[in-house]
Amino acid sequence: MKRLAIKLNDQGDTIVEVLIAIAIVSSVLAGAFTVTQKSTLAVRDSQERGEALQLLQGQLEQVRSVAVKAKNTSDPIFSTSPQYFCMNTTTNQRVNSNNATFDSTCKDMGDTDLYDVTISYDSTNNVFNLTNKWDGMDGGQNQVQLAYKVFPLGN
Repeated sequence: MKRLAIKLNDQGDTIVEVLIAIAIVSSVLAGAFTVTQKSTLAVRDSQERGEALQLLQGQLEQVRSVAVKAKNTSDPIFSTSPQYFCMNTTTNQRVNSNNATFDSTCKDMGDTDLYDVTISYDSTNNVFNLTNKWDGMDGGQNQVQLAYKVFPLGN
């Protein structure tokens, strides 16, 4: 019987094999990084949206509280001039704003100055429109809106 001798190649890996292995590992790591980065951005976006909505819900509760206690539509909460306002969380009072941006006296509403809260009153439909805008992590502008319809009050 003849024995077969197996000759082992003791030269090692070639540079081409090493480069291919590095390219494959790099591709896998780049893909994992991209997925992780997108996931992190999605989680942060969700957190910001939740905070913004919670802030608006607090403002809506204050508006509702003041509107329900108002005797008639001449109460300042129902004023359409100036168009935009927010509710001061400490005094539970309307704080007027000259434009559709966050008023400086309402900055204590959030932990950061990230959010721009505005409220407006549509006297035709008896609706308070609440908007919260902020700059998102992706560089775009995000916003959340709520509306609260008030039943007509007696004059």
